[in-house]
Amino acid sequence: MKVLLIAHDTEMTSGWGRHARKIMEAYDTLGIEYHILTEKGTRPVQAQENALLSPRDSLVALMRNILRVRRASAGYDVVHALDVWPYGLYAFAAVVGRKSALFLCGIGTYSVAPLYQPVKRLMLTRVFARTKKIFCISGYTMREMIRAMPALSEKAVVVHLGATTLPTPSREDVERVRMRYGIDGSPIVLSVGAIKERKGQFDTLQAIALLKKQYPSIMYIAVGSARDHHYVERMRGYSRERALENNLRIIDTVETDRDLAALYSLCDVFALNSKNDSAERHFEGFGLVFLEAYQFGKSVVGSRDCGIEDAIEDGVTGYLCDQGDISDISAKISEILVRGPKTFDKDIQTFRKQFTWAKAAQTYIHYYQTK
Repeated sequence: MKVLLIAHDTEMTSGWGRHARKIMEAYDTLGIEYHILTEKGTRPVQAQENALLSPRDSLVALMRNILRVRRASAGYDVVHALDVWPYGLYAFAAVVGRKSALFLCGIGTYSVAPLYQPVKRLMLTRVFARTKKIFCISGYTMREMIRAMPALSEKAVVVHLGATTLPTPSREDVERVRMRYGIDGSPIVLSVGAIKERKGQFDTLQAIALLKKQYPSIMYIAVGSARDHHYVERMRGYSRERALENNLRIIDTVETDRDLAALYSLCDVFALNSKNDSAERHFEGFGLVFLEAYQFGKSVVGSRDCGIEDAIEDGVTGYLCDQGDISDISAKISEILVRGPKTFDKDIQTFRKQFTWAKAAQTYIHYYQTK
């Protein structure tokens, strides 16, 4: 069986890339013959990767990619796009008029938002008609896809992503990271993810302002891309207004996984209070960062009504909060701090073991082989 994967990238610094890379590694272990097509970039490509796709910034680029995929895809038994738009469209071009089986992953925003855009919906209707299975990364993602297109209920199935194991940081690693970023407060609340409205870091910061009355030296560390300058400045402005400058650290770039692991080790609570953008149909598809926090025994706080629900067992590995409810976020963080950061440790490790990349890859292969 020869498998062609189609994805955005294979970089471990993005959710897209981590998904692709880990499935590749699992297929290597399982002896699956595969190749992967990705978008061009400045990074070095991985083994069995062909970065021939142009960035999806125009109709011309879209058509060029369709033709390139068509030429590169002959002879594969399975074509599997790791997101719906536009990679599902490319995968459809690869299988038309051929016996290749087509599979998609439903990741989140780019698997749902296009279904509400007439032209894209029309194209994807053809894609879905040819698709054997859609592997949704969370129950919420699956429900949203089916809400948009009820006929997908016959093809959609939940296949969770795996927990990536980060390096174990040494004491020296932790102290180096503490000194580098000026982390001198306690307790520490950590978020990891692009710093923007949908990730909800400003809501978490407002919760920290409430908690400062009880914990004067509390520190909130927000790790992630700070390309949304307006949103980042909004956070900084709020911190100045509320005298929170010493309680906030925004870390735009973490150079290594070991440094990231050190930050997870340092925190007392991991919190990512994502918010759905109902106008644009954007939402958190799952929550790999929660699985990363679990590796270090950290209790977590995240949002209801999105894919995070599958990454948190409420009251067992942490707490779910109502989106945008600052008081609720504050209360749940406080509950963990009062009970102690190791309160849920045993349950956390048991829960985390459910999520493996081998399990995800084996499920994909099972459906590849199902007639």
